[in-house]
Amino acid sequence: MLNNVSLKMLEEISRHNALYGLGPSTRDLAEAAEIASTSTVDYHITKLIVEGLVSVVVNQNGRRISRAIRLTDLGEGMIGEVMI
Repeated sequence: MLNNVSLKMLEEISRHNALYGLGPSTRDLAEAAEIASTSTVDYHITKLIVEGLVSVVVNQNGRRISRAIRLTDLGEGMIGEVMI
């Protein structure tokens, strides 16, 4: 089950991708989830990746590329379940 912070982040990723065609920045996610620390956002993103709810693109050094975060089909389903 998702906690409130993770759900807010999923909703912001979905919204931002729909509006702008790219993922939100770490600071965008922090603001949407009402989190002060970008490190905490990174922690939650990692949890969402492990749970299979989001996918990211990494560079050759293994670091996530900024704004390259998308919901997976499973993540889209989680948003849909909550909005019903």
